[in-house]
Formats: sequence, C-alpha cells, structure tokens
Amino acid sequence: LAGIGTEWLLLALWALARAAGTVVLVLIVASLVALGLAPGIRRLEHLMPRGLAIVTVYIGGFAVLVAIGFLLASPVATQITNFQHNLPQITRSANRDLVNFQDFLNKHGVSVHITKQGQTALDTLQKTLVKRSGDIVSFSRGLLSSLVTIGFDLVLILVLSIYMLIYGRQIGELVRRVMPA
Repeated sequence: LAGIGTEWLLLALWALARAAGTVVLVLIVASLVALGLAPGIRRLEHLMPRGLAIVTVYIGGFAVLVAIGFLLASPVATQITNFQHNLPQITRSANRDLVNFQDFLNKHGVSVHITKQGQTALDTLQKTLVKRSGDIVSFSRGLLSSLVTIGFDLVLILVLSIYMLIYGRQIGELVRRVMPA
C-alpha cells in the first residue's frame, strides 16, 4: 500500500516537472552552474568578500566565453565570404579542366563526352550554392530569434545562480531545519 502511494507521488512530481518544463530546466542549470562555480568562489573568498568573488568569477567566465567567440567567429566568417566570392572563379576553372580532360580523352580515342554534362552540373551547383546563401540568411534570422529566447533563459540562469551562490548557506540551513536527516 505504501508503494502505491510513492508511485503516485512520483508520477505526480513527474507530471508537474513536465508541465513546468523550461522553469525546471532553468532551475536545474542554474543549480549546476552555482555548484560548478562554488569551489572557485570559495578560493577567492580568502582574498576578497564573497560578493566580489562571485562577480570576479562571472566576469572572468564571460571574458573567456567572449574571447572564444571572437577567436572562432572571425575565421569562419572569412572562410564563408572567401568561398562565396571565389565560387564563380572555381566554377570557371572546373569547366576549363573538364574541357581539357575532354580534349585529352578525344586525343586518345576515348569516346566519352563529359564536357556538356559536367558544365551543366557545375553551373547547377553554382546556382544552388548562390540560392542557398539566401537560405542561410533566413536561417540566421530564425537563429537570431532563438538566440534572444536563449539569452533570456541565460539571464534567468545567471540571476538564479548568483542568488544560489549568495544565499546558498541560508537555503541549506533552512532545508536542514525543515527536513532533518
């Protein structure tokens, strides 16, 4: 009989967690962030007040993330831009190579005609890639709106994890008083 009650309680908690969805996820992530940063904050507490240690750890973490973003963004953007600008030249070069290969085949008595089909395929590839550039732009817009939503969630995680780091001891004491071992 007690097992049935526990199962219903677990089922109810699971249903509540599913209904709360994002809120529960934000709380879990904020808790994990607070737990992950706590050791570094404790080390810095020996040198400065706890509040300043929390701010220092967060600013350091954000500085590392921004640096990584800048280091990765520039080369990727440069490569995409270079490829987009060089695509017509690459297509012309490939068409020239196909014509040369066709001439080689003709001189050696091989009666395979690949020039026309190859040129058509390369032209189609170029048109498709240029058209896909527009798809990348619309994907970027959708990504931007998703990033805004994610940004809002990250702000919530930041605020909640800071509160957990500041008031963690008081929360722990309260929980121990309410739920004795």
